[in-house]
Amino acid sequence: MERCEGSLSCKKSNFRKFKLPFSASLRSFVVFLPSFFAGESAVLGWGAGVHSLDVDVCFFFEDVGVWTLDISSFKSDLEDPNEQLFWQVSDDDSLLNATVEGTSNIITLNTKDNAWGTTLINLTLTDSDTNIDIAGYIPNPLSSSKEVAIQLNPVNDVPSLSTANMKSLLTSDTDIAMGTDTLQVEAEGYSDIGYDLDNRSSSDLGDEYDSGRNGELSFTPNDQYYSFKWFANGELLKYTQNSTQNIDTLVMPEGHDGKVIMVEAWPNDGEDDGDVVTQSMVVNNRPNMIDASHALLAPSLNYYTNEGEVDLVFPIATDLDDDEIHYRVRVWKVPKWDEEPTDTSLESSSYVDTHWFSSSEIQAITTSLNSLAHGTYFWKVWTGNKIQEFYDIKDPTWINYFNVDLIDPSISEFGDVVKLSEISAESVIQDAGNRRMLYGKKPSDVDDEYQYRIILSWENSQIDSETLEEVITTDSVVAVPYTTAPNWAYMVEYPEGTTTYNILLEDLATNIMTLNYFVITQDLIPPVPFEVFGAVQPNYEQITSKNKYYISGTKESDSGLFFQGYNTLTKETEVAQIVGFTNSPSYSFYIYPEKPSGNVFTADRAGNIQSQGTLMDIIFMQTPPKLITPGLSRTLVNAMENESGLLNFGISSERIESVTTVSLEFSSDRALSRYILRTDDGHIIEEGNNLEKSTTKNITFKAYRSFLDEGINEISLLGYDVVNNEVSENFTLTLKSVNPSTEIISKALLVNVPSNTVRNLNIFGRQQDNVTVFINNNATESYPGSAQTWFYIDNSFDISNNDIE
Repeated sequence: MERCEGSLSCKKSNFRKFKLPFSASLRSFVVFLPSFFAGESAVLGWGAGVHSLDVDVCFFFEDVGVWTLDISSFKSDLEDPNEQLFWQVSDDDSLLNATVEGTSNIITLNTKDNAWGTTLINLTLTDSDTNIDIAGYIPNPLSSSKEVAIQLNPVNDVPSLSTANMKSLLTSDTDIAMGTDTLQVEAEGYSDIGYDLDNRSSSDLGDEYDSGRNGELSFTPNDQYYSFKWFANGELLKYTQNSTQNIDTLVMPEGHDGKVIMVEAWPNDGEDDGDVVTQSMVVNNRPNMIDASHALLAPSLNYYTNEGEVDLVFPIATDLDDDEIHYRVRVWKVPKWDEEPTDTSLESSSYVDTHWFSSSEIQAITTSLNSLAHGTYFWKVWTGNKIQEFYDIKDPTWINYFNVDLIDPSISEFGDVVKLSEISAESVIQDAGNRRMLYGKKPSDVDDEYQYRIILSWENSQIDSETLEEVITTDSVVAVPYTTAPNWAYMVEYPEGTTTYNILLEDLATNIMTLNYFVITQDLIPPVPFEVFGAVQPNYEQITSKNKYYISGTKESDSGLFFQGYNTLTKETEVAQIVGFTNSPSYSFYIYPEKPSGNVFTADRAGNIQSQGTLMDIIFMQTPPKLITPGLSRTLVNAMENESGLLNFGISSERIESVTTVSLEFSSDRALSRYILRTDDGHIIEEGNNLEKSTTKNITFKAYRSFLDEGINEISLLGYDVVNNEVSENFTLTLKSVNPSTEIISKALLVNVPSNTVRNLNIFGRQQDNVTVFINNNATESYPGSAQTWFYIDNSFDISNNDIE
């Protein structure tokens, strides 16, 4: 195939991309044309003739439009000039129309819209045969025809939509969306080559959805898709891409009041996106919710009343767009103190439902509830705008409740209210002028459980010291506030004189019950003496090695114990209460080293003191005793088993006694209940009991191989005080009971000096443990630098008079 050259021209302006199984560039479009005329001429008749035409294919693209081809250089004849050669063209009218003027040499091809595929055109070249100058010759024009294939490759067309319809699925409104809404968009009018306004149009020329032509000229049938993007004031909320459905929905997220919801819709045929169509709706500005903390809101949270009529009051709401506001109040009743109902939605069943109403009030709206029964009531208020027959609302984030209490407190037992044994119903107690901690349990009320308060109301009577007249005063105090705690405590200071206390129970609805009373009078009698471990003891002395000492016993109920003594830390004498005014007849406490000694006595709350006390003295021995000793009298001994041998060797009895006997003197800074002197393998050399403080004890023992080992032995002295604190001192005792070796000289020298009889004597030998070598009654010395060698030097050794021993 040859390139278009010479006068051949191609219009490229209408070329578009067509579908290929590979990436094709259109930047340099090249058309290949066949050689329409090629080869040798054929002689016809009188020598007239035309070149033969070779059949080939021309390639174009769908929708190329009008295209012209100059074919003047592709014709010739042996007899006739070119201007007497005429073209004709015919087509099958399926994909394009082809025209040519006989002598213009310009073929015009006009493709049909959206047509693609392969079609044939027929080119015919005819000569005039008028240039043969022979008499009687009759012109006989000859023609040559050839079919040329024109291939139009498919080019994808972009799909389009005619519109997109958007509406609320709740109200069907197309302009205003509710704050809690579901919006729908429907894309309509899908059109493409093969589709016409959502309808399949398979008769369209160049149908791009014809699966029967799949693979023809690398053609792939199109698919039908829809894409949608939802925006709120330009912020993307949802993106649905290439869906086969032309409908998409958006569940309106909370918090988009007043915003513009816009949806973009566009088609896609599997190859290209079509143009975007848009629709939008405005979200309604719902009225604001009622403020749960607003001063006009009543009754307040957990409000109590003992009447069956309650007015619910709430402030009016505001609307940003000044739309009419509608209100709805719902009330749920539960048994008193029950939990909030699990379902308090607008759709739930309720005790009271005002249904939707509007109001002309300018500040607050009142809803009256009458004939309310005993119980707890939860309530809240909705606000909304009416759109058609629907209400656009905000669900309140709060719920209030109030209590209607029509039952007085009711408790059957008094004793649990005040947990002091002496305070019983209508009791009289001698305790005036004292401060006491009242405490107890809050018995469960029949209706209020523990949610009530305890009030102490009193009347006090005293005699004025000047006028000698009775003075009566009255008052009350809240001893226990409204709480749900089952226990309580209150510090009360009883005044002087006689005081009558009334105990009142009051619930949150101000229902009051008088529980009982008790009377406090003057107390002038001291408590009885206390006992220590079962007996009253004027004195109590003990010794302990622990860091505290336990004391227990019995006392009069509601009396306390006090300690008066010297504090070794503060260096002061002090008085402190060590056992409180408990109603228990038993007690216990610890005595510590900082307060080891003192007088313990008992007293009551009125300040009456029992004169009989107990003088306690606890000696704390927390550290071990200290041994005082100069140590063993000898640290090197011989064994008594060598006594006979030593005597035979000529050593005196006194000398033998000295080298085989050991003594140890010791004393202690504390009395010892026991002491032991033993070897490290457990052999007891001597033990004893009861060594008094600072008394010197002397232990003397003989050295025997039966309990001492040859060489170094460890000896321990152990001492124990009366609380078994232990102290020890360790000593080292060396037993040398084996005779030393006499093979001790390793080297001896006699050095000549200028004398006939005097020499220098140098002797060296091996050192033995615990052995001293004597030469001529002179002790040898250790050799410098060698602890294992001894030496002896005599510079005036007279060989004529002396021997070496």
